[in-house]
Amino acid sequence: MAWAKAGSTTLASANSTLSVTGLTTNKFISSIIYDTGRSGSVSTNPVIRFNNDTGSNYARRKSSNGGSDGASTSATNIETYSSGNSEESFIIVYTADIAGEEKLSIINCVFQNTAGAGTYPLRQEVVGKWANTSDRINRIDWITDDSSTWTSDSNISVLGSDGAVLARPTDVPD
Repeated sequence: MAWAKAGSTTLASANSTLSVTGLTTNKFISSIIYDTGRSGSVSTNPVIRFNNDTGSNYARRKSSNGGSDGASTSATNIETYSSGNSEESFIIVYTADIAGEEKLSIINCVFQNTAGAGTYPLRQEVVGKWANTSDRINRIDWITDDSSTWTSDSNISVLGSDGAVLARPTDVPD
């Protein structure tokens, strides 16, 4: 399967929303977020929305550091990692965007925790879905959903693939 860059945004200044718009449709989408840390009052979890859909069309299940999981249904977004995380983080979101089907996502997050080798990083596993079966994804928003903001230099990069396997070149020796 071949992946190609579908879009990217790096914040020049702090903002409550980190978005990539104008995405072409792909069966498979990989969103990679590097968050330099949120500033302000960090009280709730960043959330994902597709195509700026604010309706109750989302559901998710998540677990922190391998603990018991929690679930949410008929939500207005996919809530991601745990409350109060303001440190640097690295997040990968895999989404299947098949025409006529609900959009399923697997979200893996790792957080710095306290700086230095004396503390272990934190992790979060989330699975979610966008129950829209009529639209394809053309926009991804990460929203702080509280009074905090993404700091400048936070980045989201989106890769897409239609699932095609590239043919092996015939002029390359084994």
